[in-house]
Amino acid sequence: FVGRFFDHETKQQVYAVCDSMAGIILFYGAVAAAAIYILLRFRTMSGKAKVTSLLFTCTLITLALLIPLWFGDSQLVLFDRYLYCPAAFFYMLFAVLVSSIPRQNIRIMVIAVFVLANLRFAIMASRYWGKSEKIINSLLHNMPGPGNKTVLLLNLPENMNGVAMIGSEKNSEYKLMHDLLIPDKPIKNTVYDVLSYNMTTPTDGAHVMVVNDSTIKVTLSQWGTWWWFEGKGGYSYETGEYKLNLVDAGHWYELTLKRPADNYMLLYAVGDTWKTVDMGKKNMDQN
Repeated sequence: FVGRFFDHETKQQVYAVCDSMAGIILFYGAVAAAAIYILLRFRTMSGKAKVTSLLFTCTLITLALLIPLWFGDSQLVLFDRYLYCPAAFFYMLFAVLVSSIPRQNIRIMVIAVFVLANLRFAIMASRYWGKSEKIINSLLHNMPGPGNKTVLLLNLPENMNGVAMIGSEKNSEYKLMHDLLIPDKPIKNTVYDVLSYNMTTPTDGAHVMVVNDSTIKVTLSQWGTWWWFEGKGGYSYETGEYKLNLVDAGHWYELTLKRPADNYMLLYAVGDTWKTVDMGKKNMDQN
């Protein structure tokens, strides 16, 4: 039902029902009833019913293989590959079921709704890929020259509406991505991915306030886009170069440098553009 394209609140409501005792009993009860029916009636079924039963069973087997895997309840396309095997049997099953509808105009209507819905969401996902690629390309190619400074990337784009982008890791994902895709201009400096966040539009970003000579406040410029680190929700942590205090996981954090500010180049992204923190401008927003 292309459920991954539903809004977050609707998805969570559906997942809550599926994860409830009543939902589990209802689902596995229906599967058990279908399995018993197939076993008892298979020999006397028509050819089409036997094919339907076989495809239904194959679909369930491929879905069972996914049960141990992490369930992605938020990203848009990251877990689409889970459907590669089940889809092969599901689409054949769908075709057989539609062919069983006696009236041709209803068959055409069902197929049209199915095709148009999938086409609409495929175009939506493709557009997100296109927008995210432009931002990634710009951020990778247009980082300011760091000289001999340690680079701190304050708000990398984790994804755009669920389409994976750069993300943040202890061993800088940005540097790895940059050096793999632009091998003729590798980054010699040490780079830290401080945190990343969800993008919803190409103009999303953050702004910065310098509190004192060693502390800055980094705030997302839009609500509800949340901080990430290491592929999960952001959290406070500490390295040999800085200490991060995530005050509000959905909005802002405080970063304290452990060495003089002149040793660092601090960058924050607004849309597809890097901006450099000016440590001399204190107690004012740098947008």
